[in-house]
Amino acid sequence: MFEDGIVWKTNYTNTVLLSERLWPNDTEVTLHLTPKNNDAEAQNITFEKYRYIFAKILQNSIFIGRHKDDYKTFFKYTKSLIDFPVKPVDQIVGVCLFAKLNAIGGDTLRVNAIDIESWQGENLKFIITNDSPEWEFVPKGVDEYYWWNDPEPNFTNIGKDRLTWQEIGFKISNIKSHLTVIQGNKK
Repeated sequence: MFEDGIVWKTNYTNTVLLSERLWPNDTEVTLHLTPKNNDAEAQNITFEKYRYIFAKILQNSIFIGRHKDDYKTFFKYTKSLIDFPVKPVDQIVGVCLFAKLNAIGGDTLRVNAIDIESWQGENLKFIITNDSPEWEFVPKGVDEYYWWNDPEPNFTNIGKDRLTWQEIGFKISNIKSHLTVIQGNKK
């Protein structure tokens, strides 16, 4: 599918609110990445942000759809709550993650595709790209805030509190990259 780039596999365990029930879920994700410049230090920082998202934000989180009643029920868990524009099924989660990671990666590290499959999704693998039909379910609005368009570590549309990477204490102690890129792609 993709000839050049980097492939990284990871997973997370979370809880999904579907049909008014909470369901445990295990999700496997594969990212197909392409460096967009030759700055290995910037690429490493971006990759570490990606790793942080899966290990610290998605892990043990609660996924809900965008319903006011769900917000009221789970509001006190906002630090663990991630809301989606419709039911948080794999395709929608994949599209939102695709947009979020590319907002974070900017001109440094591009996500070309996300392969996503979960236990609750009956281990069907969905491949999300720029051309996926699921995009029609995700609002793109310029005038309204959507967390998946925000390059900062915010994963909810609930409330007005928005934190930056610095405010959450994101730091990399050893800036030397273990991610080595021969040549960046400047497309």
